[in-house]
Amino acid sequence: CKLELQSIGQDVDHGTAFGRIAFSCPKEELPVIEALMKKENQKILTPLVSLDTPGKATVQVVILADPDGHEICFVGDEAFRELSKVDPNGEKLLDEVSFGGGGGVFSSRSLIM
Repeated sequence: CKLELQSIGQDVDHGTAFGRIAFSCPKEELPVIEALMKKENQKILTPLVSLDTPGKATVQVVILADPDGHEICFVGDEAFRELSKVDPNGEKLLDEVSFGGGGGVFSSRSLIM
C-alpha cells in the first residue's frame, strides 16, 4: 500500500465534508507505516491496534490524519477481506431492524406515498 501526501500550494476547500478514507494493505506493513509516520513526525490518531469483531476476524488498523485532520485508516488486508464478505443473511437482518422486530427506524406505513 503506497500513499504519498503532497502539497498543492493552497488550502483545500472541504466544504462540509468530513470522514475517513481507508486503505487495506498487508498487515506486516502496518508497523512500518506507523514507524515511518513517527519518524516523519506526522499525526497518528490511533496507533497500531487490533480491533475485535465478535464472531469474526480481528482486524489490525493504524489511523493517521492528513494535514487538514481528515482520517486516513490503514487496515490489515487479510482480516479486512474476511470482514468484507457478503453475508447471505444480510438483507433479511437489515429488513428486521428496519421494518420490524423492535428498535427499527421505519414502519410499513412510512413507505406509502
